[in-house]
Amino acid sequence: MFLSKKGRLFHVDAVGNWHGKNPERPKGFNEEEIDAVAVNKKTHDILFAECKWTAVQLDANVYNELKRKARLVQWHNNERHEHFAIFAKSGFTEEMKEIAKNEGVMLFDLEAIEKALVNF
Repeated sequence: MFLSKKGRLFHVDAVGNWHGKNPERPKGFNEEEIDAVAVNKKTHDILFAECKWTAVQLDANVYNELKRKARLVQWHNNERHEHFAIFAKSGFTEEMKEIAKNEGVMLFDLEAIEKALVNF
């Protein structure tokens, strides 16, 4: 189960990372990856997640890059319900927090991850 940006749970049928090719880039420089993708085959919910373990707070660039890569994933493109999550060791800039609030992006910093593990 996963909590979507709208606060509802959806069952996850499959989880994994995604590797693909970007047709807009030259051969040899066109490999793309998304750290985690989770799908519900019945409802066509899809979660795209990126994980960054750096000492720098993450900004909107990480989210924008994740959205760009998500467009490359060929899976129920016209009928899927997209959700985005970012996991970061050092947290997020105020700009990214504001974007997340407005667009429903789920943000998890180290503190949130530790709390989730303690309450698990």
